[in-house]
Formats: sequence, structure tokens, C-alpha cells
Amino acid sequence: MRLPDAIRLQNVSCRLGGSVVLGNVSFSVSRGEFTYMIGPNGGGKTTLLRLLLGLEKPDSGRISVLGLTPPAANKRIGYLPQHQFFDPQFPITALEAVLTGLSFSPFATGRLREKAISALEEMGLGDEAARSYAVLSGGQRQRVLIARALVGDPELLLLDEPTANVDPAVEEALFDRLARLRRRLTILMVTHDTGVVPAGVERVICVNRTVAVHPTRRLTGRVLQDLYRRSLKRVSHDRIIGERAGGGHG
Repeated sequence: MRLPDAIRLQNVSCRLGGSVVLGNVSFSVSRGEFTYMIGPNGGGKTTLLRLLLGLEKPDSGRISVLGLTPPAANKRIGYLPQHQFFDPQFPITALEAVLTGLSFSPFATGRLREKAISALEEMGLGDEAARSYAVLSGGQRQRVLIARALVGDPELLLLDEPTANVDPAVEEALFDRLARLRRRLTILMVTHDTGVVPAGVERVICVNRTVAVHPTRRLTGRVLQDLYRRSLKRVSHDRIIGERAGGGHG
């Protein structure tokens, strides 16, 4: 029997502070998909993630996450928020930072520590487990926080701007790690970077009050210009799908 979609929204609208943030949104994400979400600031991307997490309620429409309501599915979701409230100078190791994803206490069992080390290894940081979080590079810290989102064995991973403020080499390495993760879970990643779409991403969700979903091969300059309401160019790379504004694959 076919499993339900990882994400399904049907005619969802949401108002915050008296303003419509999202209106009549419908789309689905299949299990095992690696999907991008892009759009201008204030367009509703973070609100959409909060709806999927059950942190906000829609004014109308239906939301299904892993075949359940968002609150019921919450424990099966790994989440990396855009803004981390994690003091980098707090005296904590990389391993202990990951353990906070499991309601860490100083008396965490060996089994929980093994899970945390496994999550660090999955992000290429197994050898850094005992190092202070404060001395890690920005890219390493970001991978630690993704490991923290993974430690509970989620079926769905929601990432809000995971590549913000990292250099291109770190970004590419992170993309490679994420591409491997999609073998066992569904990934929805929010980004402001319209110039790169990593290999393995098949569709892009464009959010600006409403939602349109495009295969990456059809993410043309015209689509981006309509989404952001201004002229944009995309950068082409060998392993990245992209094109200049006004172009298209047809």
C-alpha cells in the first residue's frame, strides 16, 4: 500500500496580525523528495514551516504531514530554524549540543550518546564530538545543528536557511551530505539563494503569499522575476541547475 505524501496542503490560508500571509495554498511533497523553497522576505516561507510543525494554525484548509495532523506528526520531524538561540560561547561540546535534540541531561544514557555520535558521523563530524562547540568553524557548527535535528530519527527534515553565512565550499559539502540523507527521509529546505540548485533537487516551491511549484528545469529567469517582482539572474554551474534571466529550457 502506498504511503501518504510527506506533506499535503489543500486550500490553506493563514492570517497573522490581521494580514493574509498565505492564501489558498495547495501543494504536496512526496516521500523521499529533496525540495527547495524560495521566495522574498515576508512572502510566507517561515510561516509555512511553522504550519507544518503545528506551531501556527491555518484559518482555512487542510494540512497533512506524514499522513497526520501537524501536531501529531511533530515528533517525526527534524527542524533547523533560521535563527539559532545557541550561544556559541556556552561551554558545551559538539556531542552535548546534538544531545539537546533528545532533551539532553548530564545523565544521558550510553544509547542516547551513541545516537548523537551516529548523527555527527552522518554529517562528517564524528571526530569532533568531544571538541568545544565554541571552537568549531561556522560551517561545522551548522552541521552540528543539522545533526541535532537528525538525532531523533525524523522522517521529514525541515531546514530554514541552512547555508546562510557559509562560504561556497562549505555550502557544496553540505549539499553533498543532504543529498545522501534523502535516501532515508524527505527534505524541505528554505533558501534565499536563487543562483544554486544542488543536484538531487527535483522541484522548487515558490512562495510569495501564494505558492507555485516548478520542476527545477523550468525555474527560468522569468519565473524568478515574477516571484521577486524584480529582475534577477541565475548562475549556471556544472553540477547546479541554472540559467540567465529570460532564458529557459522549454
